[in-house]
Amino acid sequence: MLLAAVLLAPAPAAARDGGVTVMPADVSLLRKAPREIATSVIRVTNRTGAAATFQGELSLPAGWRPITPDFPFPVAAGETVLRLISFMVPAETPAGDYRVRYRVEQRDRPAVSGTASLSVRVLPVWKLQADLRSAPDLVIAGEAYEAVYNIINAGNAPLQVAYRGDSRRGYRISPAGGVLDLDPGEAREVVLTVTTEDDGEPLRDTLTFTAEATAEGLASEASKSIEVVPRVSAGENPEISIDTVFTQSAGARLRDGEYSGGLQLSWSGAGAIDDTGERRVAFMLRGPDMIEETILGQREEFRVQYDGPNVDLALGDLTYALSPLTEQGRWGRGGLIRWRNAPFTVMAYHMREAFSSTRYDDAVWLEDEQAWGADDSLRREDRWWGDETAVGLDFDLASSWRAGINLLHKHDTDGRNDVLSLRGLGELPGGLALELEAGAGSGDAGSGKGVFARLSKFGDELRYALKFYHADPDFKGYYRDQRHVGIDFDYGRAGSPWSYRGYLRRDRYNLDRDPAYPATLDEDLLLGVSYRWPSEARLGLDLRHRERRDLRADSQFDADKTSVRLNAGGSVESLDLSVQGSVEIGRRRSRLDDERFNTVEYRLAGTWRPSRRLFVGGHLHYDGDATSSASRDTRITAGLGAQMLLSDRLSLSLDGQTDVLSERRRTLLNAQLRLERNNGHWIQLAARHDTGPYSDTNAMLSYSMPIKLPVGRRSDVATLRGRVFDANATRGFPNVVLKLGKLVAVTDASGYFSFPSVKVGRYELAVVGGSLPAGMISLVELPVAVDLRRDSERPLDLPHIRGARIGGRVQLYEPPGTLLPSQTFRRGARSSPTAADSGDLLPSRGLARVVVVVTDGETRYRRMTDAAGDFELLGLTPGAWSVSIETDGIPADATIEESSRDVDLEAGGSAQVEFRVERKIRRMRMLEPLKLAEAAVNPAANPAANPAANPAANPAAN
Repeated sequence: MLLAAVLLAPAPAAARDGGVTVMPADVSLLRKAPREIATSVIRVTNRTGAAATFQGELSLPAGWRPITPDFPFPVAAGETVLRLISFMVPAETPAGDYRVRYRVEQRDRPAVSGTASLSVRVLPVWKLQADLRSAPDLVIAGEAYEAVYNIINAGNAPLQVAYRGDSRRGYRISPAGGVLDLDPGEAREVVLTVTTEDDGEPLRDTLTFTAEATAEGLASEASKSIEVVPRVSAGENPEISIDTVFTQSAGARLRDGEYSGGLQLSWSGAGAIDDTGERRVAFMLRGPDMIEETILGQREEFRVQYDGPNVDLALGDLTYALSPLTEQGRWGRGGLIRWRNAPFTVMAYHMREAFSSTRYDDAVWLEDEQAWGADDSLRREDRWWGDETAVGLDFDLASSWRAGINLLHKHDTDGRNDVLSLRGLGELPGGLALELEAGAGSGDAGSGKGVFARLSKFGDELRYALKFYHADPDFKGYYRDQRHVGIDFDYGRAGSPWSYRGYLRRDRYNLDRDPAYPATLDEDLLLGVSYRWPSEARLGLDLRHRERRDLRADSQFDADKTSVRLNAGGSVESLDLSVQGSVEIGRRRSRLDDERFNTVEYRLAGTWRPSRRLFVGGHLHYDGDATSSASRDTRITAGLGAQMLLSDRLSLSLDGQTDVLSERRRTLLNAQLRLERNNGHWIQLAARHDTGPYSDTNAMLSYSMPIKLPVGRRSDVATLRGRVFDANATRGFPNVVLKLGKLVAVTDASGYFSFPSVKVGRYELAVVGGSLPAGMISLVELPVAVDLRRDSERPLDLPHIRGARIGGRVQLYEPPGTLLPSQTFRRGARSSPTAADSGDLLPSRGLARVVVVVTDGETRYRRMTDAAGDFELLGLTPGAWSVSIETDGIPADATIEESSRDVDLEAGGSAQVEFRVERKIRRMRMLEPLKLAEAAVNPAANPAANPAANPAANPAAN
């Protein structure tokens, strides 16, 4: 928040000492959605006192795409021109606040520069989002892996989301799908387990995860291409290296029949130089200077930078900055050191503007009015100008407050001057950020004071920034002889389609109204409202009033302008098309002669991506009141560009722009062809043709080579080597797959394996598959713990022996089919079967699905018999083993002689065990004959036969 506040507003360069003022002519707070085009107009005023050619440079956040190219442009002395900048917010840009800067520098004097800043708020897009969090790039065939996804409800209402996973090769996924209820803003994690199949050859599978909210018509999909291989080897890079690029360039220019050209070499790179990434270096070596030979050439530049946890060092060509009031940024050659030790930060630098530090003895080429008043004594005493020496000390007062003191010594055309300032910045309750700085300067230019203040609030529905600075005429800091008061605001409730914006700025230059310089007062007011549809189309209306006055006694201008602007824009995602345009109609009045006239301005910009290989962008700007002076010139600027991917390695970029101002017309044509070679090198050919007042043709051919620059060996990477072999025959086993963490290695023909670059730490090494012979067992308990340290070169042996085998059958014995049931009947009492009885049983079939348990007291294995009743266990260690079966798996009418057997195994030995299950022989016992005669002889023994003894049985007796 605090950084955004510091960087919010434009920073015009000094007005008196050959400066240029650069500031937005429009709002500096923009609200844009992803895929939208942002357009703004920048006002550039030449205050150097002479006509000059300037170069603009647009600095965008990483990945943002400019639409309007930047070309050198001439500006007359005291003239103000408007520069159109337009850029596209990429579709993947996260919501938040971003900074865009437009820097303008005089082409032959880079020290004469100014910068305008814009703040862009990227609005959120409400949608259902499915993101892949983690999934392996490569898996071993036949193994399962996990893919982790996030399902995010980025809207403002509850959603019921159904999800599912699909494998292009039909691999089994668990779970196959599900349903989640998500609150607004809620994110839920889903883990899919995918079981691959071994097809025996490398292949690729596409895992697709789909989340749908059917009722709302929302859907999101995330896909991952995964390589499934039978074996793989991966690891860390053991070297610490920096990515660098070496480029050789040859450029030429043809102007009015005259040829100029030259060669240039450059080598640049940046990267970390330690394992943690806390220490980084960057460098740029480029020369000789080619800016005069061709407009496509670059200036000479040499610099080296080091950033560490406590110390930063820099040497060479850089932009050196201290504080907003003393020095916000000056490009030159020098050195810088920054030391941090909480709560203190100390920074010091010394620099010289290399392109302005001309010896006065060699200044004969300067015109009289450009001599900057350098008298003879100054020339004799000080041979160089453009030097700066700065020291700054910051102190953390609290977690959110910091105070600092800054001292700047400057040596330039005004002689030697010193600036001292006190600065404080921090956070106030309510999310407010405050920055204050007060300074005083003295020296050859005189004495003066300056003050800088900024109060801002970001991140909430209401966002605003109030800025004020004042610098006396003799104050020799970054600002001089000027006063600025401004407020920018932006308001929009979350979820509401309406938003509001506006600003009020008041700038005054030449505070003491020195008649030798313009003394101007600029006032600018804007109020705007916009509406955004769910389809991302938007419509906006702005009301603007501007006044500009000359405060000198002989005023040259005093004018105001009131205008209304209608903005519209939108995008069609299905066509990958984005368009934005505006119409501004106003009325301008000159108070000096009461002249009034109407003004009109049109802007149109768009991008279109008809295919993956083609991107087209264009813009059109018509300004019926092109400058802020009294002139009523009409300026038309139009441009069209395309980027084409001719093949996977060949791309072509084309760009054309025309600029028409009154009778002047300028057309620029640019082309760039880039070829990437198989070795990673690339060749680039750039050409430019200018038909304007500086009509010329330029070309540049470059050859670039990426170079990995080693800077040391990683201390957190080691090598693990070893061998998988037969302990008895000492032969190695080829094609055995081993896994160390997530890394995989495969043994060679002799059984050797290597994990060449592994990050040090504790791992488990396991044999996960491959062609290890059946029955081989490791003499080392697997997985084996590995404590890997740097230079751990001791081989890790994994000896194996052929394991013992236990096999057998659960056999059912039944009576032969020729034995009649009556032959199994016996007279007499029940008795145990005799040997002859068992001999009556014959083996009939093996019993399937009987559980067999094999144990040595510590290790326990369970196997189930197959359809033939057989079972087998391989790779058992030598020793005593017990084999048993669980009797609940045998038929109910069967018995078993022995349910457990003991076997003693030798290395490589084998034991065969049979469990005899016998079908029970049903024994029939004949009952003794009934004693009916005895019952008849003794009626008392049978009451039913003696009615007298049983009256109830003889009703007649009653």
